[in-house]
Amino acid sequence: HLLASNLAATEVLLRVMITAVEAASPSSKAVASTPGIRVRDSKGRLPIHRLCANPNVHAEVVSAMIEADPGSLHAVDDRGWYALHAYAHSAPLSLPLLSLLASHSAF
Repeated sequence: HLLASNLAATEVLLRVMITAVEAASPSSKAVASTPGIRVRDSKGRLPIHRLCANPNVHAEVVSAMIEADPGSLHAVDDRGWYALHAYAHSAPLSLPLLSLLASHSAF
């Protein structure tokens, strides 16, 4: 139940962030200046890393985050992990989400 509420809160936060990005100009400065999009936690993770580390994340949510900040998939955390690494270490894996991440990855 706690995991479901965390997922719901994450989805709400993502919607707020996407709305802010869409309201701003489509330039890369708009993404960089939008609160939350490029804020790192104490482990150097961006929101995309935290989303992908959640085993219950939906591909649609990750896809929306990629649309809001495509460059975040090329960022590494303090361990040197991309979002794809974070996802690969969560379980269970879904082929649609794995394909989405792999198709946009820096590899």
